[in-house]
Amino acid sequence: MRTSDGQEKPNGVFLYDADCGFCTRLSRVLDRISARGSYDVTAWQRADLDELGLTPQACSQASWFVTRSAAFRGSDAIARALLEGFVPLRPVGALLTLPGVRTVSRAGYGWVARNRHRMPGSTDQCRVPSP
Repeated sequence: MRTSDGQEKPNGVFLYDADCGFCTRLSRVLDRISARGSYDVTAWQRADLDELGLTPQACSQASWFVTRSAAFRGSDAIARALLEGFVPLRPVGALLTLPGVRTVSRAGYGWVARNRHRMPGSTDQCRVPSP
């Protein structure tokens, strides 16, 4: 899998919405503390979505983590990013995959996604389009 700079990233790419200040801030934190070069963190607006098998509509509604063999959405994308990244954070990613925790994290992610325009650093552009 090639990144936006043309290099190979063996573990995938995490996609976020660059039109959302809240998403951009959190993605910068993820890049700094977890990715550390093991995968790419990039705005979906700058990614080759066709190559990744995604659509702009899907990417405007949730973050994604895409590997050569699978695509993870929302809180599952965050869990996968943590599992693929900085070793000390991998247990947090594993925790997010446990059945009860996964249910709660998916609900929490959904709430945040629907309300991200109300989060610190966000604007009205952060509002997720209605399905």
